[in-house]
Amino acid sequence: MVWSTTTAVEEFLAEAGEFLRAEPARNSVVLTVAENLRVKVVTASPAAAVSASPAAAAAPGASPGSDRTLLGWWRPGADRGPVGGAFLHTPQFPVFLTAMSRQAAAAFAATWRQRAGGDAQVHRRMRLFRLAELIPPDPRPEGSARLAAEPDRDLLIAWFDAFAREVDDLAGQDHAATAAVSQAARDAGAQEVVLYTDLANPTSNALYQRLGYRPVEDRVVLSYLARQPHDGP
Repeated sequence: MVWSTTTAVEEFLAEAGEFLRAEPARNSVVLTVAENLRVKVVTASPAAAVSASPAAAAAPGASPGSDRTLLGWWRPGADRGPVGGAFLHTPQFPVFLTAMSRQAAAAFAATWRQRAGGDAQVHRRMRLFRLAELIPPDPRPEGSARLAAEPDRDLLIAWFDAFAREVDDLAGQDHAATAAVSQAARDAGAQEVVLYTDLANPTSNALYQRLGYRPVEDRVVLSYLARQPHDGP
């Protein structure tokens, strides 16, 4: 079992791209973030790459919690065998693992915990949905969808920040009206339209299914808490 890590997105896509693109819906987060990173570095100097065991994550400039993106892939057999899993970690966001064997996930988690410190606990349970046939809400909300303009900016920011606080999510991220955006994505030719929900929120899970989204798989978000020193000897 071989883990390899790198800070160079081009190397990551060359090694793990075929594995990721084989199931684009399940790997949409990693594929999207990696492509955004690739576009950003097209005109910049390439980052130095590190390929080694999971312990390479502790190398200078590529450690858990650092300000540099870290990417990696796992091969269950020989060094040049097929990729069986991958991960991506961008600053200020949790590390994201693709589907992989329990053995590989356990080895990754143990090494990450050793390098980053702290104990893991479940932060959130998520469900990935894929859009089948879009079913418009009935009754439809009043008005019609439109692109936001500059005068809407402050109101939208306030709405989104309030929503993020309400669901304990990261503030400052993009949000949109689900049915309208789903239709716009289909109109633009998107073959896969996917989204994640918090399994602790039955309202949103039921709503998305009424709009035509179907479950793909469940995921667990873990947080690592720093160990507290014990009192006494």
